[in-house]
Amino acid sequence: AATAAAADEIDAASAQSASADTRQLLSVHQLAPVIELLLPGLLSPSQKLRAAALQVMCCFDQPAYLGSGTPDNATTAPTDASSRPDHGIASPDKPQAERSAFEGCACDVLSTLRDIHLRPCTVEAGRRWSVALERIANHLEYGRVPGLLLPGLVAGLIGTLHIR
Repeated sequence: AATAAAADEIDAASAQSASADTRQLLSVHQLAPVIELLLPGLLSPSQKLRAAALQVMCCFDQPAYLGSGTPDNATTAPTDASSRPDHGIASPDKPQAERSAFEGCACDVLSTLRDIHLRPCTVEAGRRWSVALERIANHLEYGRVPGLLLPGLVAGLIGTLHIR
C-alpha cells in the first residue's frame, strides 16, 4: 500500500511538472516569434488558414491589457475632452475607473478574431461581431492593446476583410 501511495505521488508530481513545462512553452514570451511566423497565414485569402493561425496564437498565454494612463500609450489615448466617450463631461475619477477596469486582464483581441473566423456568417453573428469589433476599436483608441499583439491584430483584421 505504501508503494502504491508513493507511485501516486510520483505520478502527480510528474504530471504537475509536465503541466508546468507546457505552460512555459506557451508563455507570452514565446508569442512574439510565433506571431511573426504566422503573419503570412493571417493575410491569406484562405479562411481556414487564417482560422488555424489564430487558433495557434490563442493557445499561448495572452498579454494583459495596458492601463489607459501608462506612459507607453499616452500618445494614443484621447486627450481632447470632446473625443472621450463621456461626451466631454469632466469626471476626475474617470481615468482611474478606466484603468482598473481592464488593466491586468488578459487581452482577448486575437480570440475575438479567431471566433469570427470559426463561426458561420449569419445575421445574428454579424451583429455580435460588429459589437466585438467596436470593442476592439475602443481598446485600440485608448491604447490598451499591448504592442506585442498589434502586428497579429492588424493582419487578422485585414484577413477578416476577405470574408466579411
